[in-house]
Amino acid sequence: MRCSAVRYGSALRPSGQWWAGNDAALCRTLIACGSAIYSVSVLLGTFLDEQWRTWGTMLISTALWWLSAHTSFPAFLDIFEGMGKGSPLIAHSMPWSAMVFSLLLAGVLFFAALKVLRTREY
Repeated sequence: MRCSAVRYGSALRPSGQWWAGNDAALCRTLIACGSAIYSVSVLLGTFLDEQWRTWGTMLISTALWWLSAHTSFPAFLDIFEGMGKGSPLIAHSMPWSAMVFSLLLAGVLFFAALKVLRTREY
């Protein structure tokens, strides 16, 4: 009996068996690349209410995705490529540069949110 991912053919070893390490690699990639999107939401949450924060995050994320799909970003700037065509399930390699950039951007946005919070609270 074959796994449902067999039809895609990308998560299989050359022997045709499912490899659980692909799932872990994909989870690490999605968490690392998605952290920048979450940090945008955290930053917007410091000065917008809940509904506008959600809409703002969706608008910014969609605009960045559209921009990356219609222009040629360098590989390290394109976090959506790391979650899509460059994911470990499809490309069989980790998009390290996009993951590191996304984590650095998440850190910068987190400290920006922290700065906004400190100036508004005190």
